[in-house]
Amino acid sequence: MGQTRERADEQYPEFNEGSIYRQRLFERYDKCAELVENKVVLDIPTGTGWGFSRIATLAKIAIGIDIDDVALRGKYSNIFFIAGDMTKIPLQFDSVDVVLCLEGYEHINLRQQDTFIRNAHSVLKSDGKMFLTFPRTDWKNKGSDNIYHLHEPTLEEFLYTLDVLFTIKYLKVVDYWVECLLEKNEY
Repeated sequence: MGQTRERADEQYPEFNEGSIYRQRLFERYDKCAELVENKVVLDIPTGTGWGFSRIATLAKIAIGIDIDDVALRGKYSNIFFIAGDMTKIPLQFDSVDVVLCLEGYEHINLRQQDTFIRNAHSVLKSDGKMFLTFPRTDWKNKGSDNIYHLHEPTLEEFLYTLDVLFTIKYLKVVDYWVECLLEKNEY
């Protein structure tokens, strides 16, 4: 399907206690805590649910979707796991308040990123929001060099992909990393 199986999980050395990767992942999820409170929340791709588990208890319903059903054989009873693809989100239209896509957008190619944005838009309720983070390639003309990243978009590519579907409520660019909060537009 073209999606990779890099995992952010405590079992991997790069996410051990005290690692910068662990710290950044947790910071990003913690930043979403208020956003998910009492909401129907989709975390995609969720991997093992490790990061999402930090805030899932705040949600009314916490749904984690990942392409790797082995990763979903989870240890987190507060997350409803579904095997699925970022380009074919297996949820009903207008069924989710918040979509989280942290550390996942870069794991699909450019065409799939466009499809994902459109599908996320379709599952969001009319007042829905999406929080997204990803590395970009237009910082110092290089990407992260992570072999699992199929496409790290430029900021311009990302903004173009949003088309008329979303309004940017918050956009932060730090070095090579982008984080943004998007609000669904009805068209």
